[in-house]
Formats: sequence, C-alpha cells, structure tokens
Amino acid sequence: MADTQSESAPVAEPETIGGCEVERVLAPSLSYLALGPGGREVVLKKLDVDCLFGGKLHPSIDDRLSRVRELAHPGVANLHGVVREGADAYLIWEYVPGRTLADYLSEPNRTPRDLMVVARELLLSVDSMHLQGIIHGAISPFNVLVLPDGSLRLTHVSPLLYTEPEADTEAVVSILQEAVERQKQSGSPLGLLLAEAAQQKTSLRALGGKVAALLESRERMAPERQEAERHLRRRAILGALVVALLGLVLGYAAWRAMDGISDVSSSHWTTGNSSAK
Repeated sequence: MADTQSESAPVAEPETIGGCEVERVLAPSLSYLALGPGGREVVLKKLDVDCLFGGKLHPSIDDRLSRVRELAHPGVANLHGVVREGADAYLIWEYVPGRTLADYLSEPNRTPRDLMVVARELLLSVDSMHLQGIIHGAISPFNVLVLPDGSLRLTHVSPLLYTEPEADTEAVVSILQEAVERQKQSGSPLGLLLAEAAQQKTSLRALGGKVAALLESRERMAPERQEAERHLRRRAILGALVVALLGLVLGYAAWRAMDGISDVSSSHWTTGNSSAK
C-alpha cells in the first residue's frame, strides 16, 4: 500500500536548476520559467536522456545546438546555452512574452486577414531559417508565439539532427489548414491555396510568396471595397429618404382627398336642409 501511494505521489519540482531560480512550472518535470544570469527571465527545457552520451552531450547534439545558438534570426527565440543539474541537462532559451499560436488561432474573432498575416509570417520565418541551414523539427502551434505587435517567434528548435525540410513544411501547412477549418474559412482564397499546396507539395518559399501576394492584393483592394460600401450606404440612405418623402406626399394627398370628401358631404346636407325649409 505504501508503495502505491509513493508511486502516485506528485513529483517535487525543483526550486533551482543550474543556478537559475525557478519561477513557474510550464510543463511538469520538463520545462520551467526561471531567472537566469543577470536576473533575466529564461525558459529551461529538459533534454531527453537520448541526447546524452557518457554523461555529456552527444557529439552530434552538441554540434546541432552550437549551430542553433549561432543562428541569427529575428523570428527565432535565442538559445543561450545548456545547464547541468545532477544527471540531467536543460536548454536555456530566451523567454518570449506572448500568446501561443494555438491560443491565438482558437479565438473565434480571427478574420481572414489575421490568418493570412499569420500564414505569411510563419511561412517566411521557417523558410528563412532553412536558408541558414537549420531545420526546426518540432514546429507546433505551441512552439510558435504571437507577440503583442503581431509578429511571430519560433521557439524550442529540436536538439535532434534534422536534415530534410519536408518535416517543417508539412507541419506548417497542417497548422494553417487546421486554422482555416476551425474558423470555417476552408473555401477562402487562403484555404484553397493551402489545399493546393498540400496536394502539390509546394515549397515554403513558393507558398509564402503566394500568400504574401494574396495579402497584398487584399490590402490594395481594401480602399476600393470600402469606397464601394460607402457608395452603397449612400444610395441606401438616399433611397430611404425618397421613400419617406414619397410617403409624406401620398399621405398629404390622401388627407386632402379625404378632406374634400368631407367638404362635399357637409355641403350636400346643408343644401338638403335648406331645400326642406
């Protein structure tokens, strides 16, 4: 019985990891928000034991992380380094304040333009990272953050060695397709473009260019569309005024007609009474 209770008891989370003070548990036993050197907030993410060899980083993992750390990309969170805590190792990532893409896309008021902007930024960011020779390998709606200014930051690049960009391409297209389906926009220009890209295995660069052109076309047409809507509103208001004026005229005519009938009737009875006398 004691063994069962011990197994079911919650695991105590560390208060410090590698000299960093843990502020909040992000994922139990896996990742933490902590205060790093200089008091800056960082995210500590535990490395899988398979990434270690003989108590040290596996050489291929060490090389991969060195390249990620040197990655100069404004759309990717910075990897500050690796810290050891006992037999475990943790990646030290830059803390990026913002909402996860999962939370952002789940909001019911997302407009077609919102989705196009997100699609463009995500496609171009991942493709730009590929141009620097890095495959993310772990793209998900929870590893992409939307900042307050609307820009995106990729986080938690996989420490494992990925060499084929198709893994990222399929993940990005799948995320965007789920987003347009959730927002009931599968039949929108973006939805049709993504469906075509999934069938034809379009590259991220080509797809990003098409989405950017689609967004640019929408922005260029916006003033014309707004002017057309204003013109329709003016016509509707003018039509309503004409109908109201016509109603007043007809009402006045009807009143005059009824007043004339009343005058004739009164005259008839007066004449009749005079004759009787």
